[in-house]
Amino acid sequence: MGFDLRGKTIGIIGAGKIGLRVVQIARGFSMKVIAYDLKPDYLLADVLNFKYVSLGEILENSDIISLHIPYLPQTHHLLNVD
Repeated sequence: MGFDLRGKTIGIIGAGKIGLRVVQIARGFSMKVIAYDLKPDYLLADVLNFKYVSLGEILENSDIISLHIPYLPQTHHLLNVD
């Protein structure tokens, strides 16, 4: 069974080209969008109406998490630390 996306919070980890496209789609569903990226673009965040937050805030406050980062040794187990 699904649920309504309106009013839910989506956390975007990795706000590059793909992550920003997901931001636009989520805003189309009237979702609140928060994002984490190593190189935040605050002007774009203002234009697309989302907020950059820490990774911890993403994990704490998101109903849905969308991951858009490359798989590297540094990102291995990013969400599930051994």
